[in-house]
Amino acid sequence: MNYTRFKFAALALACLSLWSPRLLAQEKVAKTPAQSNSETAEMPSGESLMEAYADAIGVNANLKKFRTRRSEGTIEMKEAGITGNLTTIQQAPNKLMVRMEIPGIGEIMQGTDGETAWESSVISGNRILAGEEKKETMRRALFESDAQWKDLYESVKTIGTEKVGEKDTWVVELKPKDSTHLQTNYFDKKSKLLVQSKMQITSPMGAIAVEMAFDEFREVDGVRMPFTTTQKVLGQTQVMKLTKVTHNEELPAGTFDRPKN
Repeated sequence: MNYTRFKFAALALACLSLWSPRLLAQEKVAKTPAQSNSETAEMPSGESLMEAYADAIGVNANLKKFRTRRSEGTIEMKEAGITGNLTTIQQAPNKLMVRMEIPGIGEIMQGTDGETAWESSVISGNRILAGEEKKETMRRALFESDAQWKDLYESVKTIGTEKVGEKDTWVVELKPKDSTHLQTNYFDKKSKLLVQSKMQITSPMGAIAVEMAFDEFREVDGVRMPFTTTQKVLGQTQVMKLTKVTHNEELPAGTFDRPKN
């Protein structure tokens, strides 16, 4: 793959892995160091940490408050000299459209109308997603996945503790109901917020490792969300910053339809 195509592939993969990035990606992870019996006894359950996070960001209290959510912001890949605009539109219960607009490149899009999952990008063209790609898209499309995590995972387990930057975190391993892969999340012991996720996403290039860090949680209409997400994929660092979040707007017909061209 030449460097220009490589940069475009990284951008397309950013589109694949975005929103909701917090809980829905997957990874085969290395085991954390073995815990002593006393440490194991003191660890909170994975279920309690998932509920504590949902409470901390306000989704449990506001689950039925929103019908739609539009998130707008920017994406930057400094190493590649690329910047662009990022828009994500969601509609309950499971419709999604993610669009990146990159000057000089064009649009990279992915979404679902609740039944058909699709992608339109400079790498893969316009195509319908199937198999694991479709499953991943449909999991991301669940409107409030953080509150409805029990619908997505057959097991969640606290497997240890780890320092992430300056924060002490609980490490939680999750197994999706429709996948053999595992997901790992790192929750801040103090704030209960999600600090980091490590994962894999399925792409036409195969399974791609992705690491995400979440920062600058802000409250919008009673729900806290990370306004800065730093993602590492294919050796590139991508920084996504939200600038505006809008709830319950009236969306035009066809918002989630697969592009015709």
